[in-house]
Amino acid sequence: MPFSDNLRYYLEQRRITQTALAKRVNRKHCTIFRWLSGQTVPRLPVAMLVADVLGVTVDELLEDRENPS
Repeated sequence: MPFSDNLRYYLEQRRITQTALAKRVNRKHCTIFRWLSGQTVPRLPVAMLVADVLGVTVDELLEDRENPS
């Protein structure tokens, strides 16, 4: 799932912890864990917040970086 892979990648690149992201987007740590494990994805308004925290666009968060169109 591209979102979980991209989220993990950008968190590592920005050196942001799951806990820090959870606080900044007002979500529980377990929610971030579910995103990273590919169990769920955030709705668009929350994805926009996540993208803002990470300094990327929503498209960059959702795109399949391994298989570009």
